[in-house]
Amino acid sequence: PVYTINREIDLLVCLDRETFDEHKGNLNSNSIVVHDPSNFKIVEKDLRDLAAEVVELPLYELHSKSRMPNIVLNTFFISAAANLLGIQSEILKEVYKIILGDKKEALDFNFKAIDIAYAGSQEYSGVRKHPDNRKAKKQKNSLFMTGNDALSIGAIHANIGFYSAYPMTPASTIRDFMSEHFREFNIIVKQAEDEIAA
Repeated sequence: PVYTINREIDLLVCLDRETFDEHKGNLNSNSIVVHDPSNFKIVEKDLRDLAAEVVELPLYELHSKSRMPNIVLNTFFISAAANLLGIQSEILKEVYKIILGDKKEALDFNFKAIDIAYAGSQEYSGVRKHPDNRKAKKQKNSLFMTGNDALSIGAIHANIGFYSAYPMTPASTIRDFMSEHFREFNIIVKQAEDEIAA
């Protein structure tokens, strides 16, 4: 079976009030909402109609005290979310190694952020494990990948010969995947100068 995103949200990480307001309608009784109360408040009126569990973490304060660049703030939130899901920090660090490669300074900053955020969210560690995780572990020969990786693999299996793209989110990782495997599968990969040329 394929597990993919749907309308219901298991874990909502809110960096701002707008995120909460936009997605609160997709929460259910098994959902968790993570936010920093110093940035915005989830007030009693919000909670009346909210079936989800709310976890307040001082992530902006932890980031501020760390004196690290703003670019790693997302890592604080990602780390807290991973900790809530019971994902070990070493696994998250391995993911960052894959993404950042040999960029030592970036890895050092992000590893420090991971350690701080895990320590700051420790009381909530493993509070929620998605029920499908247990089921998926029992399946042999299963793959865990992003939608863009699945799309790229599908294109390769369909014998794609040419791929042209301009590096923009959310499609950038498709170009990255194709660029990484173009020799292996005899694909011409072209990075265009703008979206129109692509």
